Amino acid sequence: MAERISLKSWNTSNNHSRNFKMSSKYTDLGSPDSKKSILGVILNISIEDESTSSAPSVFQFSVLYRTSLNESFKTLTNFSNYSGSGHSNKGAIEHIKYLPRPLTNLSHIQLQIKGIQVRGDIGINDIGLIFRDYRSSSVVNLNED
Repeated sequence: MAERISLKSWNTSNNHSRNFKMSSKYTDLGSPDSKKSILGVILNISIEDESTSSAPSVFQFSVLYRTSLNESFKTLTNFSNYSGSGHSNKGAIEHIKYLPRPLTNLSHIQLQIKGIQVRGDIGINDIGLIFRDYRSSSVVNLNED
């Protein structure tokens, strides 16, 4: 027996959203045998239309993190824009935020991005962490034997 299928076309019109959420994979940042310090976050945003007072392109993203799958997400930093005279809000815009105090002694991390407010044709091109590795061991052997 045939089933009736209802197809919907993709809607490309800009919408206002307060319900955007995306989670990354749980990662060791490329080296499972070393601890890391997270120093900051880089977020590259693509905005199609210039923000004006009559048609604002607005975003406010919250970046959260957790270091264990058994714990809840905590706020890492927030990113937002504004519409003001002489301020360009169009194209690829890279935001860099350094943390007031680095997160230290991390082996694994998972990120979550929440769109608190998104209005206009806005996309996330890339997100990155500014971090450094350090060894947990201070044993050094300089013997040449």
